[in-house]
Amino acid sequence: MYNGRLEMPQNYVEVKGIITALRPIAHGEPPNEKPKYVEQNGERILKKPKRDNTRRLRRVTVCVHGSFVEVPIVSSNHITHLFRVLMVRDLLGRAGLDEDRLTELGEKHKDLYYLLFSGGHLEKVENGAKSSVSKLKALFPTVESVVDAFYPVGLFGGAVTWFGNVILESRVGVDHLWPVVSEVMELFGYGPDTLAEFGVWGVLPSLVHLQQVKPLRFVKTDEVAVRAHLHDLPAESPDGEGLAEAGEGDAEDDDRRNILRVEYLPAGMRLLHTLYVEVGTEEETALALSALKYLTEDLLATHPFLGGLVKRGFGLVSAKYAFPDRWGSREVKKEIYLEYLEKAKGRVADALARLLGQ
Repeated sequence: MYNGRLEMPQNYVEVKGIITALRPIAHGEPPNEKPKYVEQNGERILKKPKRDNTRRLRRVTVCVHGSFVEVPIVSSNHITHLFRVLMVRDLLGRAGLDEDRLTELGEKHKDLYYLLFSGGHLEKVENGAKSSVSKLKALFPTVESVVDAFYPVGLFGGAVTWFGNVILESRVGVDHLWPVVSEVMELFGYGPDTLAEFGVWGVLPSLVHLQQVKPLRFVKTDEVAVRAHLHDLPAESPDGEGLAEAGEGDAEDDDRRNILRVEYLPAGMRLLHTLYVEVGTEEETALALSALKYLTEDLLATHPFLGGLVKRGFGLVSAKYAFPDRWGSREVKKEIYLEYLEKAKGRVADALARLLGQ
């Protein structure tokens, strides 16, 4: 639970950004209730939870002036995964790995595949995977060799399983996306002037009065066609009861089974995002900042979507981050990371060729 802004540690540099929703953002949390086994008439049966077709926004509880407020967010895990995938795909693409070969990598060398795309997985190595582990150890004998070849792993961390589940800590802290409203900005100690460079100024809207969470329902008309109903929706109550659909016994109950209802952040809403970059040597820090600058300005533009329901027209965003021009005597510019990519792609292509064969 957040209860005030903490002072920034001296060994991290803070990079702020503003994400603007160009289309509604739906980033829902899974249903709280899961299937579970229960005893019934002397038998152990699987009891399914009550059907719930509503997907509510993820929320974090914050304390402002002694009052608890539920704030909708886009989670840091979601953003981290998106950033990781964008950077890894860019690197592998430059090394000449197409989709077929990428699928082959996932089938033959899961330890490397999971490390690259999801941060790895901690589990016992199966007998069938021992040959893969041997090859990975030969190609990447040290943790440094892994990070040298796959820089996104060094940025976002992961588990290198062929060394016995060695954990690499992330060099970049990725915060949630927070709506730019008065309560949240006050919580963080930010005023409108702090966000002026992003075009956000004046009196900020209030979370209490802003209709930032809106219900929406999709009615499935056939296998692919979906139409949205934005009218005649029940009023939303603070506990979400207003989002309930017709109960059992309703004449239209069968027709309502395929209704998907979501909460969403409306188009036009601004969201504050912060990256916390660990400070190393001047060269290391400048490279990390340059890589993130390339990520947020170029790669994110190739896939400018957040949240779910993207194929239904949701999630389109624009992003603007404020990076320093220099770090010590080193410039912070995208070309620094692009130079790294040029040097790394040959090593990566050679390693992948040895793993997968020509």
